Amino acid sequence: MKIFVTIIAALCISIIFIPVVCRDTAAGELSGELTIVNWLGGSEYDLVIELEEHFKELYPGVSVKDINLTGSADARPLLKSMLLGGQIPDLLISAWPSFDKELQQAGILAPLNDAWEKYNWDKALNASWKELGSIDGKVYGIYFLADNRSGLWYRSQDFTALKTPLPTSWDTFKTLAHAYKDAGKIPITVGADSWAHTEYFENLLLRVGGPEIFMKLARHEIPWTDPVVVKSLTYWKELLDEGLFADGATMLGTAWDVAFKQVMQNSAGMNLIGSWVHGMAQQEFAFTPVKDYDFFQFPTIDPSVPANYMQISAKNWLVCSGGKNTQAALAFLNFVLSEEAGSIIAKYGGVSPNSLVSADVYDPIGKKTATMFAENGVVFVLDDLLPTEVSSEYRVQLQRFLNDPSEEQIQKTLEAIEAKAKAVY
Repeated sequence: MKIFVTIIAALCISIIFIPVVCRDTAAGELSGELTIVNWLGGSEYDLVIELEEHFKELYPGVSVKDINLTGSADARPLLKSMLLGGQIPDLLISAWPSFDKELQQAGILAPLNDAWEKYNWDKALNASWKELGSIDGKVYGIYFLADNRSGLWYRSQDFTALKTPLPTSWDTFKTLAHAYKDAGKIPITVGADSWAHTEYFENLLLRVGGPEIFMKLARHEIPWTDPVVVKSLTYWKELLDEGLFADGATMLGTAWDVAFKQVMQNSAGMNLIGSWVHGMAQQEFAFTPVKDYDFFQFPTIDPSVPANYMQISAKNWLVCSGGKNTQAALAFLNFVLSEEAGSIIAKYGGVSPNSLVSADVYDPIGKKTATMFAENGVVFVLDDLLPTEVSSEYRVQLQRFLNDPSEEQIQKTLEAIEAKAKAVY
């Protein structure tokens, strides 16, 4: 796979690989500035700030410089620009396994195997999360926040008024969508942000092709023009043709958070979005989970395809090999994997994969999400598994499909993504 690695040449002049050396460090011995790149927005940004504040209370000799890169739909270009400019932090947040691999190949990341053993992080993260954070047999990423990306959110009272059951099949899902339409609402919303379009296609692919096909496409072991991929996009065309989304201009003119808020404000029925909006519903609308809003999982389409799989996204911490305060960085990670930090995450509506966190700290929706993580098979968001160039083409082509959901455009869309994939892999 020809992953983007041109940053190697630019960085190798100024970065000398520094292995992570773990030593026992008491709180009073840690000092200096800990530099953290935090590109998260909204309640997740506030969550990281609170984690930093609590860490400073535990380690008063350490100051934290939070570099805020918010304001972009995709932080990867900003992160690359920063690193290319020689600005190397101690810690950065990532949400893209393919991007982690690019950084690892460029020699930017420090392996954390010794730290994992020293701090016994096995007690917090199970083998699957350790594997998810590993590249070529070495641990680089420490996951601290996870989201369900297969949930459709709705207002509870609004839904009850329709007197329809929660959908578990494609037909019952469409029945619900038409009920919203008959009630004068936009049945299903989607944000204009390019990543927001991918949510629908990827969940359709998971329900039509199953996890094996899903991962084969991520690795480009099947082409984007494969019949299963075509069929998945055709299911979306079916919803669009029946008027169960807004028109193309409206969809591409509605920010992702507005698309979710339309549901919370009763002007729309459902929105497929990551479970981070759980915190938004509470903080911006003062809603009570379940009583005022809830979610259901994307319905089954093909009964022969495993239904107990869900899309997830997750955010991890990466330690930079050229950082100036590695010991403080490791102490911060150890704090993030504590029960105390897990409770802070829960307060903001987030769910941590940390097994030290009791289910009792979560509200009913958080508890339902955490249970799903434990009981379901998971696949990482397809868009985040793709090389950056393929991801960019994928997003652009889905926008073109939304503007023209014809059979001819489906073919053009998938052929264009396939052409880019052939050039990159």
